[in-house]
Amino acid sequence: MIKTYTVAVISLLIIAVSATAQTISIDSCYALAVRNYPLIKQYGLIEKTKEYTLSNAGKGWLPQVSFTAIEGYVFGDLPSFGPSGSSAGLRFIGLGQVNQAIWDGGATRTQKNIINANAETEKASVDVSIREIRSRVNQVYLGVLLVDEQLKQLQQQNAILDNNIDRIQKLNTNGMAYKTDVDEIRVEKLKLIQQKKEFEYTRNGYLTMLSFLAGVRFDNQTILQKPVVIDQLSTMEIVRPELSLYKSQRNLVNAQAGMQKVDMMPKAGFLGAGVVLSPGLSSSGATTI
Repeated sequence: MIKTYTVAVISLLIIAVSATAQTISIDSCYALAVRNYPLIKQYGLIEKTKEYTLSNAGKGWLPQVSFTAIEGYVFGDLPSFGPSGSSAGLRFIGLGQVNQAIWDGGATRTQKNIINANAETEKASVDVSIREIRSRVNQVYLGVLLVDEQLKQLQQQNAILDNNIDRIQKLNTNGMAYKTDVDEIRVEKLKLIQQKKEFEYTRNGYLTMLSFLAGVRFDNQTILQKPVVIDQLSTMEIVRPELSLYKSQRNLVNAQAGMQKVDMMPKAGFLGAGVVLSPGLSSSGATTI
């Protein structure tokens, strides 16, 4: 008997632990919703795209090398600096060119400024979208808390109606009240039961929406903690992602306007070229511009 009693106690403890309701706060819902939001992955893509574009912009200072090969038939004699000319026939012409920028008028620097400003603008746009997700979490989370308070009020009203039914039934038994009085109270009790079903259905809908936003399964056993109200509005700093977005867009416009000035600036560079004719005239040269 002692062993059976011990096993029964252990079983009750296991059931009690498994039946513990899940408790979650609104801050946890914020973090889960942001992590579950698909656009959060765009932060990494924006940073990688910026690095790749900046790397390509920096390659503008590397020497640009090009080769051109032409093969064709030449009619007539070609001029020659040697003792004898070259007759008509099949000719191969090769052209090589090297272009090295010395000063680009600030084009590379301005292009990098545009790339950085564009990346910051895209990140600020994602921040605005994330704030909208937080607003949706607020609406759904507070909606659940509102329904919970309404259910508590219905529970209190139901307890009052139960007491009234008992009291009216006793009065009816003693001939001091009509049976219709009892029926009227029971009708009111049925209305409360119907309202309770409607509120429970609404609460389930809110929890389903919250589950989709957070990416975590919430059920009727989930307990939502009430947010703590902090009365520090006078000392709080207003931080809106929309303001950061407007600032980033302004910086982007200013950076793009700088490119117009760059187009008006002179450019300097070194150009080298070589020409090969085979068979026949062979010459090479280099020109600085």
